[in-house]
Amino acid sequence: MLALQAYENRVCPLCGMPIGFCHDYDRVHEAFAGGEVELCFVTEMREQAMKQYRESGSVNSNAQTTSLKPRIIDKQ
Repeated sequence: MLALQAYENRVCPLCGMPIGFCHDYDRVHEAFAGGEVELCFVTEMREQAMKQYRESGSVNSNAQTTSLKPRIIDKQ
């Protein structure tokens, strides 16, 4: 637990990068200026599933999680 705490003290809780890097404007700007946005399609599908669930009217609390189950595709 002490090792985990020591590690977490050096890592930004928001981006997961070393604090010495992500809190240095010049270094971050040099590394990521002109960066591109990438999409996580799994997260996108999870958000769509949660939206459909919310709109279904069967939501009883805000504690839902989503598990995406891949379809089994027969490749014959």
